[in-house]
Amino acid sequence: MSVKTAFIFPGQGSQSIGMLKEFSCEYKQIRETFNEASGVLSKDLYSLLSKGSANELNKTTNTQPLVLAASIAIWRIWTELSDHVPTVMAGHSLGEYSALVCAGAIPFKNALNLVSTRAKLMECAVPDGQGAMAAIIGLDAKKVAALCRRAKTKKNVVEAVNFNAPMQTVIAGIKPQVQQVIDEAKKQGAYKCLMLAVSVPSHSSLMQEAATEFAKEFQKIKIQSPKIKVLHNFDAQAHNKPKGIVEALTKQLYMPVRWVDVVRNITADGIEHFVEIGPGNVLSSLIKRIDKSLTTFSVNNPHNLNNALEELMT
Repeated sequence: MSVKTAFIFPGQGSQSIGMLKEFSCEYKQIRETFNEASGVLSKDLYSLLSKGSANELNKTTNTQPLVLAASIAIWRIWTELSDHVPTVMAGHSLGEYSALVCAGAIPFKNALNLVSTRAKLMECAVPDGQGAMAAIIGLDAKKVAALCRRAKTKKNVVEAVNFNAPMQTVIAGIKPQVQQVIDEAKKQGAYKCLMLAVSVPSHSSLMQEAATEFAKEFQKIKIQSPKIKVLHNFDAQAHNKPKGIVEALTKQLYMPVRWVDVVRNITADGIEHFVEIGPGNVLSSLIKRIDKSLTTFSVNNPHNLNNALEELMT
């Protein structure tokens, strides 16, 4: 097959109860992957996914291994059905770990332990109820960043942390400051400001201490050079050496996700087809907001999987 593709992997926020039900009915890889993950973490992840409450599913310590396992399970189905290898991979936040597992840089077991520890450290970084994140839609990133600088104080941080699309930026910080930016953004013409259902101010400077602690986890595992190029969030570049990957994953905790730059760097290499491997279609929607001419496939159920296979294998 001649067409070049980028495989992209979603992060926290793509989860939903029963999100793999259709896949599970047709493909053994879903249960097998979740059984493997449950054994590593001593937690019944599939039961949580299929029968748990929304509150349980949305807890950071549950969500991160769940979304990782879901993406890996779908990737395993893909590799069973197709010999197509993507030209490049990338993941949004947590999804970066999925990309690295699929690229052969980190074993699935090690990635599960990493994201589980990562989630715990993130939850502990800021007292419960004090942190917040919000999506600002309809203002460009520079205006949003300026609003954050104005609202920020020595004690109370608020920062632009996810540059998801030219007119969609996520902010994070202490709740009153986040609300202040929301109020000002509305006055300046933002057509939608949405407080996100998370209390962890991810990718902000409030995560620096967590990142320092998290860096120790990489001393316990061996990272390989990826077999497929992976672009990282914090600088939108590929890092082939293990040392560079560790640095990228550590900095990702407290530095912004530069998703717009990631997508533009991929397309600069002549890639116009993006395949989203994982639950939901968040990343496909963001890519269309970055460049409407790009072709996207959300492989989140068997029907969409078959469509992607048919389109890309012809």
